[in-house]
Amino acid sequence: MKNESSRREFLKKSLLTAGATGLAMSSLSTKAQAEAKKKYNMLEESDPQAKALGYFKDAAKADTKKFPKRATPEAKKTQFCNTCALYKKVEGTGKDEVGTCTLFMAPKLRHVKGLGWCNSWVARPAK
Repeated sequence: MKNESSRREFLKKSLLTAGATGLAMSSLSTKAQAEAKKKYNMLEESDPQAKALGYFKDAAKADTKKFPKRATPEAKKTQFCNTCALYKKVEGTGKDEVGTCTLFMAPKLRHVKGLGWCNSWVARPAK
């Protein structure tokens, strides 16, 4: 009975620790996104040029009915800003990656998310 009680306590503490760690990591990601927004002039989906080109900060949210170019399973795996010939990484990794796109440099430079997408996506040439 004593071993069973000890196991329960261990599991409770383990779950609490795992939950707290997950929460901390989530807040770090949110903090990193806030830092990027301050540091860079991030392109917003509401921007008229972004709307015209079908830009989405999160490629998974792209409207595939309106933009069928992203509708195929292969496109969903490979088409992201960070795999586009028009994109240049500035910093970050994963969902915190930020870069520039030649389409969003005028009249002022705006940065895009690496895991974003727009209808002007074009594959990088093979090296």
